[in-house]
Amino acid sequence: MAKLLVLFILAFATFFTSRADLIAHVCRKSTNPSFCYKVLRSDPNTRTADLPGLGKIVLDKAIVASEEAITAAKSLSKGDYGSLIDTCVETCSEAIDNLNKSGKFLPPRSREDVDDLKTRVSAAETDVETCDDQFDGEPIKLRDATGRARDIISILLDIANSFSQ
Repeated sequence: MAKLLVLFILAFATFFTSRADLIAHVCRKSTNPSFCYKVLRSDPNTRTADLPGLGKIVLDKAIVASEEAITAAKSLSKGDYGSLIDTCVETCSEAIDNLNKSGKFLPPRSREDVDDLKTRVSAAETDVETCDDQFDGEPIKLRDATGRARDIISILLDIANSFSQ
């Protein structure tokens, strides 16, 4: 009986250590490791996720963050920013579309799926950056929202790149 308990404890510890190592593996490669750890460790579902599962969790967070960027853009005064707001809403909507389309490649079933996942996620990141590029002296609320969306999308791209290794 004691041997069975020891085996169970070792299996349990190994399982959770490997999941923590997965988060460390992804975040070490991130452009903003501290943000990556904060995002991934704040969600209890990441503790038991495999790489595709982690990708799906981050994908959902990226979509929400992109929606928040749209909300921030729409909250700006049209009189001050006019068509810049429309462009930002449009490009962040395109980011959401690319993110939604990338979901069908999680988990990737082939090398082509990995490539398609990377392409869609990279396009989403570019879409959010296009919003940023519209402004000279971007309003803080929008800058923070697009920055968060961009950073979360970047984590998703790091995960997509991990499928190649």
